[in-house]
Amino acid sequence: MAAYAPSDLRTRRSNFGASGWSSENTFDEKPDRHDSMPLWKLPRHLQVTFVLLFVTAMFLHADQNLAAPNLSAIANDFQMTPMQKDSRLGGLVQFGFFLVGGAVSVLVGPAADQFDRISVLCGVVLCGALPSLLMSLMVPSSKAGFFYFFMARICTGVAIGGSFPVLFAFSADVFPPSQRTLISGALNAAGNIGAALGGLMSGVIGPTYGWRLPFTIIAIPTLVCAALVRLCLSDPRTQQKAKAKREEPVMNEAFSAWMGGSEIRGEGLSMEDLDLTKFQKVFAVKSNVLVFAQALPGCIPISVIVTFLADYLATDQGMAVEASTAITAIFGMSCLCFGVTGGFLGQRLWNLRQKNMKYFCMLTASGMLVAPLPFMLLVNSSQALITTPAGRPTMFAFFLALCGGSAALAG
Repeated sequence: MAAYAPSDLRTRRSNFGASGWSSENTFDEKPDRHDSMPLWKLPRHLQVTFVLLFVTAMFLHADQNLAAPNLSAIANDFQMTPMQKDSRLGGLVQFGFFLVGGAVSVLVGPAADQFDRISVLCGVVLCGALPSLLMSLMVPSSKAGFFYFFMARICTGVAIGGSFPVLFAFSADVFPPSQRTLISGALNAAGNIGAALGGLMSGVIGPTYGWRLPFTIIAIPTLVCAALVRLCLSDPRTQQKAKAKREEPVMNEAFSAWMGGSEIRGEGLSMEDLDLTKFQKVFAVKSNVLVFAQALPGCIPISVIVTFLADYLATDQGMAVEASTAITAIFGMSCLCFGVTGGFLGQRLWNLRQKNMKYFCMLTASGMLVAPLPFMLLVNSSQALITTPAGRPTMFAFFLALCGGSAALAG
């Protein structure tokens, strides 16, 4: 992978033109060419780029909720007690999944600025897909198998956490400014759709064919997506650097340094790229402090819901695994709908922030205040209100799942 000088990193524009994948025309050269076009009218190569990124993000995030519908089956396979199921599969695995994945995303951001972004993206996708595939095919059904399962889930967390900075940075390079907000929202939606569909598929297939098969089904197309991204896409900065290298005269680096030329920096990350003062600048803004103060504790109940909801409905409420998975899928789609609605309304209010800032804050606060109520009702309601005698969800359970997505309104 090629390293880039700081001057190469200032541009956020693409040099993809309409003539093909390797075209070196930029949006800066003709700013009015694509800026006013809707997404479906952009050049074909940009549409293909969007589809590849969307499908890759969807399959990558589909791995996130594969274990939740079959938590009891996994615990039995690894010879765990009910307490170990909750503490290890529900606690330790999720702790490693999200904590390590979040920490790695901080490192992948600078790496995406220094190296070829397509190579970084393929690397993080392979980091998640390959261990999941090997785990589903080779991990033994014993207590020792949990260690390999745990490591595979951490790799998946690394892949998901590391994919966001690369996807958003590459999208900013490739797509015109008028489409970047839409593309970013679509990539976020791809993650939600993938997580919901992955959990639904796991709940339908797992009880019949075993909990391992869903991991295999998701890992294979994810690897195909990584190969297609590597073959079909290229980093615009890599093309710019190759073009500049062809045009520059050949110089003896040692002679240039001896004559007082500038020092040539080798490839790789330095401590300058991991400058922590950037984080200090983020926290210097009071609004950012409030957002983080709300987001960190707010993610705890969401993580608990995603991890334990399906298993709770199956074990405590007497619901069939397939039916409990349908409830979690409805909850996921509800989060998607509330998230899109919140983003649309929030953008409208923010554009008029001088007059409507209080309404923007009220919208955010109302979503967080209403969100706990559906789950409080779900946990404290009798089994007759949640599950039918046939083991299916009641209409009241579906209604609570639909309302539960209101937590995403603030997002």
